[in-house]
Amino acid sequence: MFSYFKSLNRAGQISESATTTQLSEDYIYEVQKGDSLWKIAEKEYGDGFQWKKIAQENNIENPSIIEIGTQLTLTELEEAEEQEYFVQKGDNLWKIAVAQCGDGYMWSSITRQNNLVNPSVIHVGNVMKFRCD
Repeated sequence: MFSYFKSLNRAGQISESATTTQLSEDYIYEVQKGDSLWKIAEKEYGDGFQWKKIAQENNIENPSIIEIGTQLTLTELEEAEEQEYFVQKGDNLWKIAVAQCGDGYMWSSITRQNNLVNPSVIHVGNVMKFRCD
């Protein structure tokens, strides 16, 4: 068991408040003061929307209530295959995210992956390349 006050998270950033135990592909994250599943997902995965994965893997029924000291199992994010989508008339990023990823909240990830300045403006024929992870 290794405890760190500073550790590298899954996104390769230094996480100063995390206490982790390294396991093979999974690891344990100890909830700190001020944490929420969203904040933990941002720190550890670089994507707040991964809070749902953390809640599901840890059988958390009420994600708005997590207690300090709770140990959460975090797993590696699987690398999804890159997809290519041609924008059709009537599309918006939410619709694309639901249709292609099964999760409308992935629109923000699609925005980042395509370096879109204004996610409200996409054009018929644009090619979106992204991973649903």
